[in-house]
This record gives sequence, structure tokens and C-alpha cells, in this order.
Amino acid sequence: MIYYPLQTLKDMGIVDILIITSCQEQRRLFEQQLGDGSTFDLNLQYTVQESPGGIPEAFIIGELFIGISDVTLILGDNVIITNKKIKPLPNTIYTYKVKDPSSYGVAVLSETGDLIDVFEKPKTYISDNAIIGLYTFTREAVVIAKGLKPSKRNELEIVDLISELNIREGIEIEELDGFWFDCGNHNDLLDCANLVRAIEQRTNKIVGLYE
Repeated sequence: MIYYPLQTLKDMGIVDILIITSCQEQRRLFEQQLGDGSTFDLNLQYTVQESPGGIPEAFIIGELFIGISDVTLILGDNVIITNKKIKPLPNTIYTYKVKDPSSYGVAVLSETGDLIDVFEKPKTYISDNAIIGLYTFTREAVVIAKGLKPSKRNELEIVDLISELNIREGIEIEELDGFWFDCGNHNDLLDCANLVRAIEQRTNKIVGLYE
């Protein structure tokens, strides 16, 4: 799985990457597998999120790595196969129309495509624009993440960060042209595997990093 999000970042022109794992043993295994990233023309560094604290905590953990730069975050279980190159424009989130919005964070848009609000796994239908696990923000995301309060799940929520950043600087919406899989369950993982297999068997394209 890790090769897919890394390839997405590489395709976006991002080569300096911090991989955040859930424990030291996982970090050791990833580092053993990927090394410093030079095999793939990447510069990889590693760190650990000691306990689940929510997606925005990644910006806090990676503060020194981020420095004063813009930052792009991709979730490790997301597979993105696009028809055109994704440009990492500051303060951009990417959406994908889904059948069951209640399983995702969703964006509510105006008639002109501007962001009105974002909600985490709404129980009633408000929008079918799921927010995929790929975000490009200015460094203000680090500042906002530090000021967020944990939700009822005792985690910092990415929708809260997006909402606040939209107020401060504005958020742009890009609807993904291609395919997106949040491989958090067996059905999505199987669907993703079947598509990758079909692409690689029927075309000359390789999906994901390769040596």
C-alpha cells in the first residue's frame, strides 16, 4: 500500500517526504523496505505518532520537517489513480463523488463551487462530495492544528482544521479526475486491486513506485 501514496506525491513533484508510522516497529519495517528513498528518487524521513491523535496531529509532529514551506499530506491507505497530473496548489482539498457519503468527511459547496462547510461522516445526506485523503495547505495548517481541541472521539479532526483554514485564508476545491480508493475495508481493497490489475495487464502503465 505505501507505494501508491508515495507515487502520488512523486507525480505531484514532491520528493521530500516524512513518513509517520504508528509505532517504532512499524517505522523500522518501513525504513527497512524503503530506506532513504534514493532508489525511487525520493528523500524519505521517518517518525512515529505514539498514539492515535487524529489527522491534524501529523502537522504538529512534522512541524520541524515542514519548516516554513507549504505542505501536502496524503493518508497511507488512500490509492489515487488520476487521468491528469495533480498540481499541489496551496490550500486545496480534493473531492470525489461517492454513493455513501456517511462513510466519509464531505464538503458542502455553493452553486459556484466554493466551499461552504465540511462535515465528518454525516448521518443524514448533505452532500456526495467526499473529501479524499490528500490535502495541500500553507504552513498556517501547523498553527491551526496546535489550537484545535479534540472531538468526542478524543482526536483532532481534519474537518475542523479545514473549516478554520477556510475562514483564515480560503480553501479551493478540486474534484478528482480519476479513481480514488480509501482502502479501509476488504471490499474497497479488492475493488482497488482489481482496477490496478486491469490497468497493468491491459496497458503499459505501472501503478505505484517500482525499482
